[in-house]
Amino acid sequence: MSNRVLQFFRGIFAKAPDKQEQNMINDLLAPEARQAFYSMNIADQRHSLNVMYTALMFMATEKSSIDADLLKRCCLLHDIGRGESMGCIKKSYAGLLDKFFHS
Repeated sequence: MSNRVLQFFRGIFAKAPDKQEQNMINDLLAPEARQAFYSMNIADQRHSLNVMYTALMFMATEKSSIDADLLKRCCLLHDIGRGESMGCIKKSYAGLLDKFFHS
């Protein structure tokens, strides 16, 4: 449960992509994909960037023939189905409901 509390606060205080990250996103993603990425709320954008950084770190430790740009795109877009409506508060409610009323 403490992990969820930490996740909540990370979402509340998430920072939008900085200029360098925006440039990278704009270079990697086609206009439609870019629009989908930027339609996510700031917390999900930050989460997707953190997933990308983690995946790249793992990729660097492995001898891999994975296309780094494809990996970056996949990470950036992995949560686009949430859109902007599923913010930290709604995710918290969903997590609590799942925890106490899972069945």
